[in-house]
Amino acid sequence: MARYIRYLKNRIRLNRRTFILYTVLRALVLFCMIRQIFVRNYEGVGICLLSLLLFLAPSFMEDNLEIEIPPLFEGIIYLFIFAAEILGEVDNFYTNLPGWDTMLHTINGFLCAAVGFSLIDLLNRHSKRIQLSPLYLCLVAFCFSMTVGVCWEFIECAGDLFFGQDMQKDFIVRQFQSVTLDPTHSQIPVAVKNIEKTVIYTASGKTYTISGGYLDIGILDTMKDLLVNFIGALVFSLFGYRYLKKAGKNPARYAKIAENLIVRAVDKNGKPVETVPVEEGDPLPEEAGEEKKASGQGMKTEEKGTEKKEEQRPAPDDEEKKERKWHLRRLDRKLVSSGHVLDFYHDVMELPDGKKEIWDFVAHRKKGGACVVPVLPDGKILLIRQFRPAIGRETLELPAGAKNSYEEDTAVTALRELEEETGYTCDQLTPLLKLQTAVAWCDESTEVYLAEPVEKKGVQQLDEAEEISLESYSPEELRRRIESGEIQDSKTVAGILAYLLEQKED
Repeated sequence: MARYIRYLKNRIRLNRRTFILYTVLRALVLFCMIRQIFVRNYEGVGICLLSLLLFLAPSFMEDNLEIEIPPLFEGIIYLFIFAAEILGEVDNFYTNLPGWDTMLHTINGFLCAAVGFSLIDLLNRHSKRIQLSPLYLCLVAFCFSMTVGVCWEFIECAGDLFFGQDMQKDFIVRQFQSVTLDPTHSQIPVAVKNIEKTVIYTASGKTYTISGGYLDIGILDTMKDLLVNFIGALVFSLFGYRYLKKAGKNPARYAKIAENLIVRAVDKNGKPVETVPVEEGDPLPEEAGEEKKASGQGMKTEEKGTEKKEEQRPAPDDEEKKERKWHLRRLDRKLVSSGHVLDFYHDVMELPDGKKEIWDFVAHRKKGGACVVPVLPDGKILLIRQFRPAIGRETLELPAGAKNSYEEDTAVTALRELEEETGYTCDQLTPLLKLQTAVAWCDESTEVYLAEPVEKKGVQQLDEAEEISLESYSPEELRRRIESGEIQDSKTVAGILAYLLEQKED
């Protein structure tokens, strides 16, 4: 238990708001438990202990399933547990506050759809053979949520039948229809309307009077719960579908919300696990190796000073060369080294003349990132100055950074990097251009956005290794610095020139 509490604290501290929320809710639960001890309500004490255990569930799942629950989703889970167990059961909100149970069942439908969506989405993104369409994925998420809702109604019914509870709340109705009252037993429903009072007589002689109508035992409550569960599941399923399709009038803000509701896979060190999809027609490394062994065809390679000679295919004739039209083909890909962000491969390439060569290839695990051109209200462009160890000197650059995950929208990346590196923000981002860092040997791409105008939001949120200062210049001054060679960073040069060209066209 102590292990999971330490793990939870470390994970929660990564997001201060979630940590504060968790701390406050846990303190309230402890206070409530002490109060229940004083009033000798030991059932309430048990519910409080259960709530404290349920608070550990997100961290337990993250640690054992190697997933990462986003802070917003995690916060909603904590609030749901507190509202259902402490406010609902201990403080009697279910009976004293109309609609409390309905609200929680709606949220439950939404949350369970999010869980189902995340489970299938993880499989969809990290499986080599399964690729479900957005519509099918959201349909499965919806069905998962409804299944959980139905199972919960089974639990409520069992609690009422076998444990003397009243989990399926009763409704007073003024009319009903029943074939039981048909004296002819012909399956004709007899309608009883305008019921004013129901009197119940027990075998022990007790009498119960229900004023205002007839007591419906749980059926309407069950149907109402399933209906609102349906609504919650449908809302998230539509939300998830739009997220997968990247729709919406404001993709940056929309995708940022979506990212906070989708569970991601992580490795044992807590880093996101991303896959680099193999393009259609390209063999997977293992499959390519097996094909090469089976065919007996190979090439001349040199590894660590050892030369391996294998049979070469005959050189193509002129007709074959003419048909190829200068086409390269990748036969195999071997992972040489794996880093935190980049993976280094050796590609076995077949040239148009039939010869084979080993080419270097660098794969960016998250397929790159985003860059933003922040324009201040006075028309100047905000830049950052930082030391770059790779070239051994300081550079003047536009704010930029890598995506947090393979599927993250680059507009979300751009907005986050702008806020973290400069402390500024912007309500709307406009795409300017897309760059490929090095088309010959790397698949990294950078999307450049225009943020105009930017406004101060807070302070910089820099990593421990970052030392960044802010500077601002007019567009013309930046053009001169580019021409003089002072600014050489490719994304910064491209972003500024693209902005100048857009201004000229306007």
